[in-house]
Amino acid sequence: MFFIYQKSYRRYSNTFGIGLDGNYTYNIDDMRLTDVKMSILRNDKINDKYIQNILVKSTNIIIDLNSFKMPDNYRNAYNMIIDLEELITIIRRYSKEKITIIPYVEKNDIGKYMNTKISKLCEKYDIMYER
Repeated sequence: MFFIYQKSYRRYSNTFGIGLDGNYTYNIDDMRLTDVKMSILRNDKINDKYIQNILVKSTNIIIDLNSFKMPDNYRNAYNMIIDLEELITIIRRYSKEKITIIPYVEKNDIGKYMNTKISKLCEKYDIMYER
């Protein structure tokens, strides 16, 4: 006797937005990348759920860089790129799902510099880069 079982897996799409609306949103006034990193490491709560658990359960993670303050010189831009790389590695500890980065609106040379460095960073970590 043979039986055939049909399994159906239903996967709901949960979006975690950093600076952008999603199912779960992390957005505070004067937000810096170090604030986001520290919140993940401290495992703060968002909407009565722990942020590390949200990262594990999310199918999409979107980081909107326009919600962060644009650096005013190249030294700050370089430090921000280092902070972004650290944030990406922290997020990758908890999630292997798709990460999307929305780049800065290019208003000056620093914005162009940031976006070219961030696009190379996205290639390195296999991250979607929206234009």
